[in-house]
Amino acid sequence: EEYLYVTAVVGNVLTVVRGFAGTTATTITAAPNKVQKITNAYEEASSKPESITYLGQPMTNYTQIFRTAWGISRSAKQTAFRTGNPLPKTKEDASWQHAVDIERAALWGRKSWGVRNDKPFHTTDGILSQIKTNVTAAGGTTSRAQFETFLQGVFQNNIKGQPNERLCFLSNNALRVIHDIVWAQSRLQYEATAATDTFGMNIRKWLSPFGSIVFMTHPLMNSGTKAINDLYLIHPASVTKKVMQDTMIETYDAQGVDGEFGGFLSEMGFIYAQERTGGKLTGLTAGV
Repeated sequence: EEYLYVTAVVGNVLTVVRGFAGTTATTITAAPNKVQKITNAYEEASSKPESITYLGQPMTNYTQIFRTAWGISRSAKQTAFRTGNPLPKTKEDASWQHAVDIERAALWGRKSWGVRNDKPFHTTDGILSQIKTNVTAAGGTTSRAQFETFLQGVFQNNIKGQPNERLCFLSNNALRVIHDIVWAQSRLQYEATAATDTFGMNIRKWLSPFGSIVFMTHPLMNSGTKAINDLYLIHPASVTKKVMQDTMIETYDAQGVDGEFGGFLSEMGFIYAQERTGGKLTGLTAGV
């Protein structure tokens, strides 16, 4: 192979010294010949090199206002229940629903901007709406080769200074398909840690040929039909939550209503900065 020393670059045109470092100049033809940059090198006491700046791809998103109200009548508040005081339970239920609404938006939200009731109205893009490159719809039965092709595309890109590891949110159905793929391949190495449970999610770690995957069966993906056969790979270092108003407690004026009322309010949005580090594999029904 021939080494070239590049002395100037103008657009896509390179000015080079052929046969650099004792290599032999060879005939350069059209594709498939390609030039691969190895490094840079300068002479002693050289002048300042030309500055470079990586701007990246511009991204826009909006924040979303989340509000969840709770209420209890005066009579219910004064009634003795076997489960205890109903007021703290009512508040707890509302706080959990508020958190679930935020989590759903973080995954499946779609950004929009408009007017509602003559006031500005905006919703946020979730993580999955921002992943556009590594998106695959599984067709019928998924094989090991198809799954590894999907993984290779995701792990081809990483974030500098971060481990090449991905969180994998999936449903029980999707986990069963992965299990079927493993068992169908007698030579496939499947290394998983002992299952643990964190915030209701079962966690397993798989060392793939391209990087490690932390499988987490997500409760929200096992309820309803939207993601019951899906699998999402996410690089944790690519996720950022932009908070305009952290969760606060609201107090509502009952205005003559016989009861006590309150609620929770948050405003935030989400950014998945390096979308090529993530992936979506949908429609998993069977594995071989």
